[in-house]
Amino acid sequence: MVFSVKSTPAGFTPVRSQTGTERVNEYEIASAYGTSMFAGQPVRLSTGGQVNVLAAAADPIAGVFDGVFYVESDGNVVFRPYWPASTALQTGSVANAKLIDTRNQSFIALANADLTQAMMFEYSDLTPATATGGSTVTGRSTAQVDVSATDDVGGIDATNNVVQIIELSKKPGDLRSVIVQFIRPQYANWAAA
Repeated sequence: MVFSVKSTPAGFTPVRSQTGTERVNEYEIASAYGTSMFAGQPVRLSTGGQVNVLAAAADPIAGVFDGVFYVESDGNVVFRPYWPASTALQTGSVANAKLIDTRNQSFIALANADLTQAMMFEYSDLTPATATGGSTVTGRSTAQVDVSATDDVGGIDATNNVVQIIELSKKPGDLRSVIVQFIRPQYANWAAA
C-alpha cells in the first residue's frame, strides 16, 4: 500500500482537544488591517482585542485563525478562509475573524525538517518566526514547526519556543507531520487545566 505524504505546509489544523470538541470564537479585525492572515495561522490579539499577526517569535498566541466574515465597502457579504491585507469594510460594519481557542487543543502541522523520535515532548519555534505567509488560492497558512532548534528545557525559555511536540506521524515514510500544543497562551482559554 502506498501512503500519500503531505509536503506542502498548510498551517496548524486542529486534531483533538481534552474536551472532545474544538471551540471557535469570533474576534474583530480592524478595517483595512494591513497584513494578510490565513487559515491555520497562529495569531495574537492587540491591546484593543483585535486579531493581529504575531509581531515576534515570543508573542503569546490567542488562537489559530480559521476564516473571516465581513462586508466589503461595496456591500458585498464575504466569508473567506483568509483575510486579504488592507481590506476596506463597509462603514459601520466589522470583520469577524474565527479563532480556534480551545483549551489544550492539539494541532497537526508540518515541520521544516525531518523529525526523530528523540524530538518527542521537546519545545520548538515557528517558521517563519511570526508564522506569516500563505496562499490566496487555498486560503491556508504556510506556517510550520521549526525543528532546527528543538530543546527539552521546560518550555518557555530564552529561545522563544511556542509549541511542544506531543506526537509524531504514524504514517510510514512521513517524517515531517507533527502534533503540537501551544505553550505560550495569550489568554486563559489556552491555559493548562
